Amino acid sequence: MGVSAMRSDTPTSGTDRSAVDLFCGAGGAGRGIHAAGFDVVAGVDKKADPLQAYNESLSSDPIQHDLSDVDPSILPTTDIDYLHGSPPCQGFSQAAGSRDADDDRNALVWRFVEWVDKLQPAAVTMENVAGMRSISTTWMDRLEGAFRDAGYVMRWRELNAANYGVPQTRKRVICVAVREDLPVPSQWFPAPTHTRSGTRTLDGRELDQWRTVEDAIGDLQHTTNGVTGEGIWRDPDEPAHTIGAESKHYIRVPNHEPQEHADETRQRLAAIEPGSTAGSTNASRVAADEPSCTIVSGNGTPPAHYQGPTHDDGARPDGGVGNVRRLTVRECARLQSFPDDHYFVGGKEEQYRQVGNAVPPLLQEKISAHITRIIRSVGAGGER
Repeated sequence: MGVSAMRSDTPTSGTDRSAVDLFCGAGGAGRGIHAAGFDVVAGVDKKADPLQAYNESLSSDPIQHDLSDVDPSILPTTDIDYLHGSPPCQGFSQAAGSRDADDDRNALVWRFVEWVDKLQPAAVTMENVAGMRSISTTWMDRLEGAFRDAGYVMRWRELNAANYGVPQTRKRVICVAVREDLPVPSQWFPAPTHTRSGTRTLDGRELDQWRTVEDAIGDLQHTTNGVTGEGIWRDPDEPAHTIGAESKHYIRVPNHEPQEHADETRQRLAAIEPGSTAGSTNASRVAADEPSCTIVSGNGTPPAHYQGPTHDDGARPDGGVGNVRRLTVRECARLQSFPDDHYFVGGKEEQYRQVGNAVPPLLQEKISAHITRIIRSVGAGGER
């Protein structure tokens, strides 16, 4: 792969820095990139339902396109400063069972590098599952070589979303690449803002404690039979976790309808201790006082809520577990750090898939804000 003629000699300045989000899904990364100050000129994906969610929730243009076809002419502009991509990860995922570095489903990673080669932005990020780094002993070396052939210096690191304020222990490989004609960054990745217990770093920074499940979803309305269809949301000036039934701050919370559960399902969920996973089934239950486990995209089977009894608490196998249930789509979205005005469309299983496949917007915002600092330092150096 050679260096394309589409290169922009210097990044733009101010709030006019432009970005494109490839494999954009329902818009988790796009939301974070925009929050970091970029003008997201397009989000591109193959699937219609996630693009509809993107269209409902974000101001940038969604484009339906099979990204295995590397065709920059589909974009409204090819003069961009920042390119992000989250190629589908089924071939890397530990959850997929046996893994093969040459799995056809991994090919989109190489297509993404071809997009980088064609567009030549100043900076690039790519997100994928942690299994990407261990699928073979040479995979990440091959990936660094592909970026180098495209004209980029690339570094990668596994980041935990909980260390950046997301109420979820979600580990992902993040690749950061900078065009080879630009200065190498002195710091490639954003510094963590949170840690398990909260602490002070050697350079004097205060790190907050990890955000918990209750921090994220504790203010959503519940009843003894599950959740209401509307939920509640506190007034911005009102402290969290002080809302009672008498509150006047009711609004409709989208994507917050509970699943229908058979009694046997509720009994199985009640048997799971909050914060643990149930053996071979991989069914899990969140704990109120710690971050969630990773929210995944499969089959509409999210973790169970921490509310409700467990069998160890004396719940009866023949009943008494009517308020034990799985998390709603909205609760999963909050654990991914989506705000409540981000909508998910399609059937319930499709909505869960859109949430689980997304990059947590808050994690992407921290990464993209770091990219703005890299680009700003480049821009300060003048023409190159």
